[in-house]
Order: sequence, then C-alpha cells, then structure tokens
Amino acid sequence: MKSRMIEWGVATLVLGILLSLYSGYGGGSVQFLLILTVIIMVAGLAIQLFGARNIEIKRSVNPLLLSTGHDAEVVVYIQFQSILPLPWLTVTDFFTRGAYCKLIFPGFSRSFTYSYTLSNLPRGIIAFQQCYVEWGGLFGWFGRKYILKSHEEITVFPVPIVIPRDQEWTSDNEGVGVSEPRDRYLTSGTRGPEVRDYAVGDPLSRIHWKSSAKRGHLQTILPEKEGNPALIVILDDSLKGYDLLRAVNTKDYTVQSLFECAVSIAIGLLLEADKAGVETELVCKGGSQSFLNSLATITPEEGDRLPEIVESTVGYAIKGSCVAIITGALNARITEVVTVLQGAGLVVAIYCVQPIVSLLDIDYIHRVTRMGIKVYDVQDHLKSDNTSSPIEYPTDRMIWKGGAPYANTYPESITAQEQRSL
Repeated sequence: MKSRMIEWGVATLVLGILLSLYSGYGGGSVQFLLILTVIIMVAGLAIQLFGARNIEIKRSVNPLLLSTGHDAEVVVYIQFQSILPLPWLTVTDFFTRGAYCKLIFPGFSRSFTYSYTLSNLPRGIIAFQQCYVEWGGLFGWFGRKYILKSHEEITVFPVPIVIPRDQEWTSDNEGVGVSEPRDRYLTSGTRGPEVRDYAVGDPLSRIHWKSSAKRGHLQTILPEKEGNPALIVILDDSLKGYDLLRAVNTKDYTVQSLFECAVSIAIGLLLEADKAGVETELVCKGGSQSFLNSLATITPEEGDRLPEIVESTVGYAIKGSCVAIITGALNARITEVVTVLQGAGLVVAIYCVQPIVSLLDIDYIHRVTRMGIKVYDVQDHLKSDNTSSPIEYPTDRMIWKGGAPYANTYPESITAQEQRSL
C-alpha cells in the first residue's frame, strides 16, 4: 500500500511538472512527454481496477512420499480472470524456511502451470503459509497485490535404518560383552523361551537347566506371553540422552545428528515389524502416538521423562512383549530402566546411537548383556558395509494436509482461498 501511494505520488508530481512546463513554454517534446505520462497513468489505473480477479491456485507434490534429504517437485497451477491483458504477473509462494517467486508474462492467457524444486528436505512439516500474487502496468509500475492464504503441508519422514538381528554387541566387540543369539521379536513362528540370570526367590520350576549348563550359572525362564506378540519402541527424546561428554571427537557428532539417527532407527524397527504383521507401538513424550507422523515432527526436549515413560509402559505392556530402547549412550540411567522392564517380564533390546568407545561404555554393556539384554552399536553398523533391504512405507497411512489418505495417484490439490486485496 505504501509503495503504491509513492508510485502515484511520483506520477502525479511528474504530470504536474510537465503541465507547468507545457502551459508556460509549450513545445512538441513537452507535449509528447505529457501525453505519454497520461497514457501510462491511465493504463496503470485500468490494470489496477480491471486486473486479475477470482485467482485460484492449486499445488501438487511429486513424489508423494518424501524422506529426509530428498528433493520434491512442487507443481503450481494458477488460473484467474481479467478483462484486460496483463503485461506481467508474479506469484510468490512462502513456505517453511523459504520462498519461491515466479515471473509470468500473461498477455491474453488466463492460466499457467509451472514447477519448482525443494532440495535436500529436512525431516518435519513443510507448510505453505501464504501466496502473493502481484501484477501491474508497463515497466513494473502501478502494481496491485493479492494475498492468498495457503493450507497445504508436506510431511517429510525420516530415512529408515535397519540393523540386522545378528549385529548385537558380543564378546567379539572389544572382548567384553557376552551375548548369545536368540530368536527376535520380528520372526514368525514360535519363539524359544527367554531367560535371565537367576534371582533369589525365583521358583525352581522356572530354571532353564539347559541354558544354565551352557552359561555356567543359573538361568530363569521369563514368563510366557499372555497376549499377541508386540513390539514397543521407546525413543529417548530428552537432550540428556544424547550428551557428547564421552564422545572421542565431538566435532563429528552433534546432539541433533545423533537424535536424527535415533529417529531413523525407530522408524526402521517399526516399519519392519509392521511389515511382518507384528503389533507395534511408539512411546515417547510420556505417551503413545501414531508413529509415522510422530517421528516426522518429534524434537529433543529438556528434562528427562524416560523413567516416567518406562513406568507407564510396565503398567500396560503384555508380558513377553519386546521393548526396544533407542538412546544416545548406555549409562546408569539406561541400566536402571532396562532392569525395571526386564523385571516386568519384557524382552529388552538397547540401541545406542552414540559411538561406544570408552571403558565405561563397555562396562555398562557387560552388565546388561549378562542379563540377556542385547545391545546394538548403531554407529559401528553405519560404518560397516552391512546393508539392509529397502523398506516401504505403508502408504495408506501417509497424509496430505487435512488428514486425507494418499491415493495411488496425486492427491487432489487444495484450492487456496480467503483472498483479500491489499
């Protein structure tokens, strides 16, 4: 509005000066400039009064399923009505962390399609906030602007990381941890009995003699499952869980990069289990959530809610269910919570995204592996040549803004509404 007033103020001033010169001195040159100024001002006024109307913008995104680091092509279709031909028109999309402006020369055309690319997308929600549509007369003068509110969103999911079941920490890793292979929660068929070290008070009927003879000390059979098999993934979303105090080279890692790795591990576990038909649940921020969209938007926070999360999980989890804890490093804090979970008859696995390098790390690993808990060194796996088969997202759960499920083709684009003139 302010720039428009300045434009008209300058044009009026020029017109006044030319009128004064022409009335005082006359002359063909001044007359020509005077006529040209009047024509430009009249054309600018006509463009403002009879320019674009009923502007409609539709967007679609390709591909529909986006994961961190990938590119997205945004296809924009714009349609409008106008009595006069427009010399120029700009369309500016404002979205999360950026904007894109397109200059169009419509002439007598009333609809256009163009596209642009969003590169190296971060995990999270890319929201289209509003769109500026501006047009005007020759030389870019006497413009008019419409603001169209946008409501579309793009969900960018984390890239799944899958660690093979045989990549747990064993005695071959630094020569300390002790763990023997056993059937995991994602296999089909009947699983063998789970065992732990004998504790005072355990009934003799629950001692697993074969395992005790093999390990050299008494082993107690964990309670049998009392319901359908389930996988519960507990994602440690506290900043405390990803401190870098014991990292060998902190410049190679940041809290955010470690947390992104943890999120990728979580979605890899959940998608693999979902594909195998295993009931799954993600637990974070003190409650259970739909994991696909939760993992797309979750961020690390201050405070430590892990003990509270574990306490609530123990309260409702079916005995024999598998619990995967994903955190930064194995320490006394994690050791305490896994002890609680195993004492409740749950099968526990720990995924550490911070490099396991210190003797203190190995000491904690030694403690929990003797309890029959598997520990996975995520960074060690990422540095190796191990590869996993790609996992497909369950596309029936993907969403395009408004909760509508993705179809096999592009979702119907949403028309931007609530136009208002500046």
